[in-house]
Amino acid sequence: MNHLINPISADQKEALHQASMTLLSKNGVVFMHDTAVAYFKQAGFKVDGQRVFITEDQVFAALETLPKTFEWTARDNQFNVTIGDGSAHVQPNAGAVYYHDHAKGKRKATIEDFSNIIKVCHHLDAVSLNGSLPVDPSDIPGEHKHLFQVRETLKHTDKPWIFGAYDQAAAAQDLEMAAMASGLSRLGQDHRVAVVVNPHSPLAFEPEGCEVIRTYSEANQILFMAPAIMAGMTGPIDLAGMSALQNAEILAGIVFTQLVRPGAPVVYATSSTVGDMRRASFCAGSPETMLINMPCLQLGREYYKIPVRTMCGLTEADQVNVQSGYETMMSFMFGFLGGASVMVQCLGTLEALMTTSMEKIVIDAELVARMQRFKQGPDFSCLDDSVKTMLEVGSTAGYIQHPDTFKKFRSLWSPDISVWGPSSDEDNVITRAGYRVAQILETADTPLVDDSLAGELDRYVDTHAN
Repeated sequence: MNHLINPISADQKEALHQASMTLLSKNGVVFMHDTAVAYFKQAGFKVDGQRVFITEDQVFAALETLPKTFEWTARDNQFNVTIGDGSAHVQPNAGAVYYHDHAKGKRKATIEDFSNIIKVCHHLDAVSLNGSLPVDPSDIPGEHKHLFQVRETLKHTDKPWIFGAYDQAAAAQDLEMAAMASGLSRLGQDHRVAVVVNPHSPLAFEPEGCEVIRTYSEANQILFMAPAIMAGMTGPIDLAGMSALQNAEILAGIVFTQLVRPGAPVVYATSSTVGDMRRASFCAGSPETMLINMPCLQLGREYYKIPVRTMCGLTEADQVNVQSGYETMMSFMFGFLGGASVMVQCLGTLEALMTTSMEKIVIDAELVARMQRFKQGPDFSCLDDSVKTMLEVGSTAGYIQHPDTFKKFRSLWSPDISVWGPSSDEDNVITRAGYRVAQILETADTPLVDDSLAGELDRYVDTHAN
C-alpha cells in the first residue's frame, strides 16, 4: 500500500532544488571554524574567509558517497533498525525544559525524570530509538549534562542510541562511553550512535556544530542534519522560501560530512517552523510547519534519494487535552505520510517543545501504533479466501458465526490506552496512561547492564565531571 503524500510536483521539486543551489553558490555558507574551512579549501571549493561557496556538482559528488540506507546497530541486536528502507521509526522528544505529570502538574525537569523517560521508552514497542534529550535536567551543571544523560541512556536502554553533544569534547566523551558500553575499544565499524546538529540559521554553522560534525563523521557515526529555522525570524516569511533555505543548509552540512569521511551516514532532517509574531516565538501547533517540512521530505526521498527525518507531533497545548490530541495527531500524520524514516517530537510533547508529559508519551505511542497499522495496509493475500467465505455466507449476514471470523478477529487492531466504551474519572485515557507508566517504572529499576559496566560508567562520569 502506498501511504505517502507528495505535496509538490516535479517542476516544484526542481524549482526548490535550484533555489537552494543559488543560495549555496551565490551567498555561500559560513563555517565558523578554521579546521572545517580547511577541508573545503583542500577539496578545491571556492572560499572567502570562512564563507564557503558550493556548486551543484559538489553537492551531487557528496550525495554519491552518502549511504542511501544503513543499519543502525543496537547493543541488543534484536533492536537493530534499517534507516532509509521505507520503514518509519520514532525517537523520544528533544529539548524540553519542563516535566509534566497529570497528578502534580509542571515543574523543572531532573536527571531522574530523564532516566524514567528512557526506561518508559525502552518498554514501549512503538518506540524504535532511544536517548536524545526528552527533558533537560535542571539539577546537573550545564557543562556536564551530557555525561549524566549518556550514562542513564546506556544503563537503561538497549535500543539504538541518540546522544546530545555541544562541542568536540562532549562528542568525544559520548563516543568513548558508547564504545565502553558496547564492549569495544572504539566505535567505527558500525553505526551505533546518532547526534543532532542544528545549523546557525541562516546559512551558517557555529564552531561547536562544526566540531560535532567532524567528530561523529570521523567515527563513522550518524548525523541528523536538522535546521531549526523560524519563518519571519531566522528565515523568510514565505513557506516555499523556507523550504529552499532549509534544504540548502542540510545539503551544506552533508557536503562537509562527506569531505571529513566519505560514506559517513547522514539523515536529511527537517525541524523548521513558522514564527508566531504575537509572542515573538516559534509556533509548533500550526499546520504551516509541515507545509515547510513536507516538500523537503519529498526532495530528500525522491530527488536526492537519501534517508529523511522530521520534527512532527507538535502542539501548543500546555495540558494533555483535546487540543494536544488533535494538534499532535495532525502534525504526526503528515510526518508519517511524508515518508520520514525517523520522527521526533511526537512522544509526550507539550507547550511547543518546552514540556514533556510522561502520560502523553504513552498516549502518543498509541498514535504511532495506529499509524504503523495504517502503513501496513489491507492484506490482499487473503482476498480469495474472503471471496470464498462471502459465497458461503451469501445474503444471510451470518459472518459473526462463521469460522473465518473466529479464526481472524483477534488480528484487528485494538488500543492499549484509549477507552473504547464508557469512561469515568477513574478510567479514562490519562489515568490509563498514568497506570501504564507506573507499571513500567515498577519493573525497570534495575539497569540493563551488569554491575561491572555500571560501575565503569559511574567512574567515567565522576572523573570527567570533577
